Amino acid sequence: MRHARLLLSVLVWLIVLAVSAQRTEKVEGYALIYPADDMTRAEARAKVVEQARFDALNREFGCNVTRNNFSIVSNDDQGSDVSFYMLGESDLRGIWLEDLEEPRIEERFEDGRHIMEAWVNGRAQERLQADITFQWRLLRNGTEERCAVDADYAELMEGDDFYVKFCSPIKGYLLVFAADDKGTVYKMIPNQDADYCLVERKKWTLFPEKSSFVATLPVNRRVEIDQLYIIFSPKTLYPPVAKLPVNSDDLERYRNYEYVEQLAFKDFQKYLGKILRDPLVQVEKMFVKILKRNQTDG
Repeated sequence: MRHARLLLSVLVWLIVLAVSAQRTEKVEGYALIYPADDMTRAEARAKVVEQARFDALNREFGCNVTRNNFSIVSNDDQGSDVSFYMLGESDLRGIWLEDLEEPRIEERFEDGRHIMEAWVNGRAQERLQADITFQWRLLRNGTEERCAVDADYAELMEGDDFYVKFCSPIKGYLLVFAADDKGTVYKMIPNQDADYCLVERKKWTLFPEKSSFVATLPVNRRVEIDQLYIIFSPKTLYPPVAKLPVNSDDLERYRNYEYVEQLAFKDFQKYLGKILRDPLVQVEKMFVKILKRNQTDG
């Protein structure tokens, strides 16, 4: 126990020293978008400015993923569909601090298409994260080590049982989320009955403990590409929360909030970007392809 406290103290001290050395830079960025028909003008302006800031941060500091864009074409009973995985706030190695100038936005129409461009000029800070120290496995149709799948990209068949096996050198808190290719994120760990998930040091723990997760596909879908997020911190981590209605009977129980079981990908990215401001928070990500049973490829 004393060794664990010492290890955590050393880790915190090293992070404090690293954070004090974080560099701050003036950055510039540019973005062009084609607003969707159902977007309001205000939403389109906010989106293009957001993308311009992403561009500035990515150019100056880079990102934590090897591929900024990942796409897959999937066929379902209604036709073809293309899903795009874009660079998210949590993947960037920089944090936008402030605008030094008002973002410049221009819009025009070409060949009947609405085009919006933005230029931003601001100040940003490098985001330093602790080195990944935890280990984890995705196990398919069994709990033995031989059931572990590839560390970067996994394939599951509809109906497959799967588990998450986790181990850390220090005691801490674990969160696991799955983001589907339609823009919805689901909380997997902790379960609905828990506020957080505490894991012991140097102990491999299997989740879930009593049953298993099950790979599922929406009706009329033949393939789905999910992103699995494994998040760990030696400090307490809580899932995203949502405000309850004022007249809710659960106000006393939840003290005016509840943990959400699912949320939009954009809201999840905001949540993840917020907790990643703490350098002790560590994240790993895996792509998981779910196929309809008896199908060998997408």
